[in-house]
Amino acid sequence: MKPIPSFRAAHMIPYLEYLRSVGSPVESELIRAKLPTMLEEKPNAYLPLLPALDFVKHISYRDGIDEIAFRSHQQLEIESLSKEFQTLAHQQPTLKAALESFQSLVMLEDPYLKLWFEVDEEQVKVCIFEGSSNDILDTHINDWVLILILISIVREFAGSDFQPDTIAFRSTVVNGRCCQQEFPNTLFVLGKSVASITLPRYLLSLPPLKQQKLSATEKATPVQLSEIEPIDFTTSLKQILPAYISDGYPGIEHAAEISLTSVRTLQRRLRESGLSYSDLIQQIRLEESSKLLRETDLNILDISSQLSYKNQAHFSRAFKRQTGLTPFRYRAQFSQQDGYIHSVV
Repeated sequence: MKPIPSFRAAHMIPYLEYLRSVGSPVESELIRAKLPTMLEEKPNAYLPLLPALDFVKHISYRDGIDEIAFRSHQQLEIESLSKEFQTLAHQQPTLKAALESFQSLVMLEDPYLKLWFEVDEEQVKVCIFEGSSNDILDTHINDWVLILILISIVREFAGSDFQPDTIAFRSTVVNGRCCQQEFPNTLFVLGKSVASITLPRYLLSLPPLKQQKLSATEKATPVQLSEIEPIDFTTSLKQILPAYISDGYPGIEHAAEISLTSVRTLQRRLRESGLSYSDLIQQIRLEESSKLLRETDLNILDISSQLSYKNQAHFSRAFKRQTGLTPFRYRAQFSQQDGYIHSVV
């Protein structure tokens, strides 16, 4: 079963920051679009792509904001990309190696993304394709974000003044003055089969402009590309739902909307994976609570609230039923291993 179209919340945050800067009512619009709130705190969460695109289009129409994808993402840096790619990119000796690393990890940004290269004697065309929607405005918005991601990677090696020779778009939407001013020497081409940027081939051999020091953890746990595998429907739903849980227990009707399917079809697909919907939520809550207990200083009450349990006692009983340990004991075990004292009340 194909995964649900989704993407990392880090790529939604620039929209929210830009919209707040121009006075748009972001929180009420997120609620209207049935998207999770407090996304700035969850950059590595996953969001359903099509509702997010509807949010962007609706608010840009309503507030008369043109070129919203470009305006929001023009300062994009690779720090917005997955931690896995950042770790790998900082180990690469050339731009070519960094782009190949991103090619291997691109599905971490969006399971429908594909990246490839077309090389001739003088130029290289870096092609990127997102295949979950055919809507002309969806593709225009997506293309700009994807293109700016590629440009941000190249600029880590070629410098902040780098401009592609050509930028190609799938959509036929004409780019506005703001885009033209940012890329005055770039040829814009519309209506192509894929989005792409073209750059001189010699740039591929450039080393990074600044050497990044890897932490001890990054050195000890290098990214294993062989472990990055395509995800299926159930896995993608499991990735998306954690972003919603802090806003309240996500009902199955809402999950069906996110999944672009009916409740009955959702239940059938989960059964094929050996799960009920309540099983799935239980798994998500356990994984999220375990992570928060291990990696943060949030107290037990705040964790139970963040995962939408009725109260701390309900959370503690559920956690012990699944792990055999109270949240207090589970955290204490990791505190002893790490030699670190957490807040436990």
